[in-house]
Amino acid sequence: MSANKYLEELSVEQLINKYNFIVPEIQREYVWGNNDQKILDKFFTDIKEGIEETSLSAEDRLQVEMFEKMLLKADNKDKESIAKLMDTYLSKKDMNIGFLYSYKPGYYVYNDVNEDVYLIDGQQRFTTLFLSLFYFALKEQENYQDFIELFKFDPKIEKIGFDYRVRTLTHNFLIELLAKCKTLEDLIDIKEKTWFLTDFAFDVTVNSMAQTFIKLHEFFREDDKKYYQFIKKQIKFWHFKTEETSQGEELYITMNSRGQQLADNENIRASLFENEQVKKQQIEWGAKWETWQDFFWQHKEANGNADFGLNQFLKWVNIIETFSNHIFKTREEAERKYKSLINDNQLLDYVTLFEIEPYFKALDALMSYHKAGSFDSSYFRSNFSPDWMKSEMSQINLMKLLPALMYLKSNQDAEKMNRFVRFFSNLTYDIDIAKNPDSSVIDAIRLTSLFLKKGYSDIIDIVEFKKEYARFLSSEEVFKLNYFKTQGDLRFDTEKAFWIAEDFQVPRGKIGHLIQMTMFDGNYSLFSFNRWSYIYEAISNFSFEKFKAVSLLYREAINNEAEIWGNLINTEMYVKDVDRLSVAGSWKVNNSILRMVLERFTRKEEKLIDYLISKERAFVKLYKDDGELRAESDPQKQLFLYYILHKRILNKWAWRNWNFGMYDGDDYLDYDSLFNRNFIYQFFNSQWRYNVGYQRGAGIWLQDNYERKRNYFSELIAWAN
Repeated sequence: MSANKYLEELSVEQLINKYNFIVPEIQREYVWGNNDQKILDKFFTDIKEGIEETSLSAEDRLQVEMFEKMLLKADNKDKESIAKLMDTYLSKKDMNIGFLYSYKPGYYVYNDVNEDVYLIDGQQRFTTLFLSLFYFALKEQENYQDFIELFKFDPKIEKIGFDYRVRTLTHNFLIELLAKCKTLEDLIDIKEKTWFLTDFAFDVTVNSMAQTFIKLHEFFREDDKKYYQFIKKQIKFWHFKTEETSQGEELYITMNSRGQQLADNENIRASLFENEQVKKQQIEWGAKWETWQDFFWQHKEANGNADFGLNQFLKWVNIIETFSNHIFKTREEAERKYKSLINDNQLLDYVTLFEIEPYFKALDALMSYHKAGSFDSSYFRSNFSPDWMKSEMSQINLMKLLPALMYLKSNQDAEKMNRFVRFFSNLTYDIDIAKNPDSSVIDAIRLTSLFLKKGYSDIIDIVEFKKEYARFLSSEEVFKLNYFKTQGDLRFDTEKAFWIAEDFQVPRGKIGHLIQMTMFDGNYSLFSFNRWSYIYEAISNFSFEKFKAVSLLYREAINNEAEIWGNLINTEMYVKDVDRLSVAGSWKVNNSILRMVLERFTRKEEKLIDYLISKERAFVKLYKDDGELRAESDPQKQLFLYYILHKRILNKWAWRNWNFGMYDGDDYLDYDSLFNRNFIYQFFNSQWRYNVGYQRGAGIWLQDNYERKRNYFSELIAWAN
């Protein structure tokens, strides 16, 4: 093992004994199971070859088996010593499969047992090994219980040492998988099992995991070697623990930008000055080089090194020139090349001093615009400043910066450049683009290159490339750009209204729901937003004034979520299951909220609070008397009535969460209800368990403070009328 505490060579067993690995939300889906590029074939072939090459001698195997027996009988104080002795035998035959990067989440508190860490690079390999270990634990039945203990699986509290915890559907699948599959027969054809929900089949990660088991069975069904202990003990990673930080998502995006610094400037300079044309103008080019170094010295970090900024800049130029002028056979080949330029700093593949000079002029212009305040803040989703050169650039910021340098190299019109950068800046807030920074930066360079080679300067002309770059030029982006074309002198005011809507933190740059609402001119209760494949109507159907009004109403609703959410209990915003009532995942673009906004648009001057109370009163009036209210058996409607009672009648507003677990109250005689059909409701954040004793007092106030002589429903009806 390395003496460096941040970098250790560890086996799968050692890793999972030390940490609880969590795949963060911003990580991309697990996709190896789809096996499009035959990745699993290669990976499993490597394992087959690895177990042959790392096979222990008969003598060593007997020794290891003896150690394993000793471990079973040893006291805790002796186990570590025995394990280290066993590792000395096994380490002779290790199979290292690369780096694993992790960081500690912001909530982390050291507890002397296991650390929760987020897995930010190596997810595909580690997930595949986790699935492989489970497969072999079932295939080699003697290892099943070892697997359950190794990964700390506890079905009662839904805990597991390797988890997609922040992705509820994937998390639920893993819990069900380990709980329901106890033999290899259970695992085969899991998609046909009754516990395999329909929703599982449409989840990319779950589907890929299921495919991985199919591929494992194809590869190893007839193989009688014992792979479980080999994978567990002899497959190792170099585990790199990044500095503890609360900026985990940004760290993920910047991960591939962290490489060795470029070669020493003097070596770079010497190489660049070997060019025959440069040799003829040594004095002129020498003076230019000195000017560049002075520039980066002026903009270096306090007590920093001027070389860092220059090295960064040269890296940017090389990346731009590589992907602007070189065609790669496949996307995978292009991404490999990109990683090598980011990490291995193959600086001079496509760059000479003649290419560098115009980019330096572009960077100088960019800095001048910044100093002069030429950037209108409306154009930028995040800070666009000289800090670029003071630290390693995140790749998602490279997607803004590199197209800006390319644009300024050809055209130094500040207003047009602002619009151009705004387009890419907004795209970086798309979670799918941020998840795949390598591909996104490459596409941004190629799209900019095509745009400039056509002689274009106005961003609205980029729509010409919508077929080649549909991932950047969605129907929403094309609509907005085409609409800007029609605005003439009003264009900036129009753009600004769109940008304000995009900058609102909730939609992450996506405003398709607002555009669709503007075009909808029917019964608001029928409005349905399709976020995946919507087709925009003709621009002539779009009302800019209505868009501004709807945008303001939407913003008001989201900013007052603590007020509005109760009115959404009895809507499709809530998903009802047997034992729970939970808020839909992406509730802020849920049709229930959008319909509320549209209805408010039709009721012009009404204040939000008056609108909400009128909706609540209208709902209560659906019941003719307190007897009908008491007879309500639908849990969703019951909860809405509880909400109105607490909010408007009792002034006992202390509901802490918006997700509810439900019990059948008839099973618990010490609970009571206002309704004939007695449900017990309790709050939960993300996970719900059958644990009524533990959760006592976590329910809504009225359940624990029911006054039998008081007629709450009569009071409610009086209030409504």
